[in-house]
Amino acid sequence: TDTVFIEHLAIHDTDSGLVYDVDISETDGAAFLLSPSGPDSLLFLNPAHDFPQRVLYVPEGDGWHALVDGVVNGKVREEHFHLRPLNATP
Repeated sequence: TDTVFIEHLAIHDTDSGLVYDVDISETDGAAFLLSPSGPDSLLFLNPAHDFPQRVLYVPEGDGWHALVDGVVNGKVREEHFHLRPLNATP
């Protein structure tokens, strides 16, 4: 059985810079600060968060490759998501 979850994502401009807010039901939200990265990628960091500590978006075809990673119990853990636009026309 696959697990389905819904995330509410938002990017806010703050005095500290752009902040990526993630809210998943049944958990506390997390905020990640935009950090310098490559010219075609977006890197958001929150080293104090349990998992992930890093969210990286890289363009991939007509969508995005999202890599979330961090250290959990002394081991590196990563998850990959391949995001594609939905076709709005039937």
